[in-house]
Amino acid sequence: MSEYMNCSIDISARLFRDIQLRESTIGAECVVADYAILDRVNMLDRSVCDRRVFAIKTKIGFGSHLGMNSVVKNTEIGNYSSIAWNTSIGGSNHDYEKGSTLTAPRLNKLFDTSILDDRSKPMCCIGSDVWIGAGANIITGVSIGNGAVIGAGSVVVKDIEPFAVAVGNPARVIKYRFNEDVR
Repeated sequence: MSEYMNCSIDISARLFRDIQLRESTIGAECVVADYAILDRVNMLDRSVCDRRVFAIKTKIGFGSHLGMNSVVKNTEIGNYSSIAWNTSIGGSNHDYEKGSTLTAPRLNKLFDTSILDDRSKPMCCIGSDVWIGAGANIITGVSIGNGAVIGAGSVVVKDIEPFAVAVGNPARVIKYRFNEDVR
């Protein structure tokens, strides 16, 4: 059963079964596939969230696509970007130097306390015309420039320049899509 709470949904959007939308805006001709959960998401026109996407506090640019099973938090995605399945963008970082590796919200819930979560959560910025391969992990606060390509399974821990091709764990730039005159 689908749930829509405080949402603005364009009449031409296609919403499939068992999705949850909260405080989100879905633009014209967007597609939200089965079992997707979108919380405070702004989908610009013609963008797609595939099956089982979980997105929170995210803007998805015009014509961009999030592949199935992807998790995207606190992120701004440019136009015409393609994000393959099983990717993670902007996930939380656990502070292992605290008294517990559990996050403050989880500790509060488990022990009925009010520990403050003092971690800042910087935005991830994914440029336009970016391609992120299957299973990639983009750490909180990283920016990926326009036209960049991130290889499948890569772990991106620092910013990636426009039109760079980055692969590996940690991801490193192996080449550029175009020569310097075109970039």
